[in-house]
Amino acid sequence: MNHTPGPWRYSTAPQPNGCPIIGAGPLMVAMIANTVNDPTRRETAHANARLIAAAPELLAALKMGAELDVPAFLEWVADRMEHVHGENPLYDYMHHLRAIAQAGRAAINKATSE
Repeated sequence: MNHTPGPWRYSTAPQPNGCPIIGAGPLMVAMIANTVNDPTRRETAHANARLIAAAPELLAALKMGAELDVPAFLEWVADRMEHVHGENPLYDYMHHLRAIAQAGRAAINKATSE
C-alpha cells in the first residue's frame, strides 16, 4: 500500500474550493469543503484538515509501536494484572490496556487495508 509521502500540511488561508491538504512537493492529497462563510463549520473543517494532515505521522507512530510489539506487551501486562488481581471490576485498567492494543492494531489495518 502506497500513499503520498508525508509530511502533509494544510492551508489556513481562505481558498475558493476549501482547505487543501498538501503532501510532499506540490501534490494535493485532499480538499476539505469550503466553509468560509460559516465560522462553526470553518472550525470543524480546519480540525478535520489538521487530523488528515497528521495522518502519515500518526500511522508511522502506530507502526513503530507495532514493530516494538507494544500491543502484545500491553496484553501481557493485562494478563499479569488479571492473574494477580482477578476479574475484580475495580481493576478495569487491564481491560483498558487490551482496548488500547486492539485500537492500535485496528487503526494500522484500516490505514493500510490489511
